[in-house]
Amino acid sequence: MGQGGFWLALAGLNGALGVIGGALAAHGARFADGRLVVAYIDTASRFQLLHALALIGVGLLVRSGGGRWAAISGGLFTVGLVLFCGGLYLAGVFQLDIATKAAPYGGFSLIAGWLALSVAGWRLAR
Repeated sequence: MGQGGFWLALAGLNGALGVIGGALAAHGARFADGRLVVAYIDTASRFQLLHALALIGVGLLVRSGGGRWAAISGGLFTVGLVLFCGGLYLAGVFQLDIATKAAPYGGFSLIAGWLALSVAGWRLAR
């Protein structure tokens, strides 16, 4: 896959999954016991869609010579999406409350991804 293409492909996948999560939340997905799963799934969906757009930016930045910090940012976003969004989806859909334990680590990874993206931007601007 060409430079930046991996991140753009990952952005598309996360965008699609985020829309699916949003649809589940919007249509009132329920647990077997009838409780709504909306809160976890809605939060995961919004974060996943937002970071899918960020991954598009990472892909474009890598293609334009953004260097290793851009790729590091993409990697951190990916880890964050798996831990944060994945944990919330698992908690929401399968009632795995233990899955929410991964969410803070995912959130930290997303924050670190934004900081790495900032470093990439500063380095590119110099």
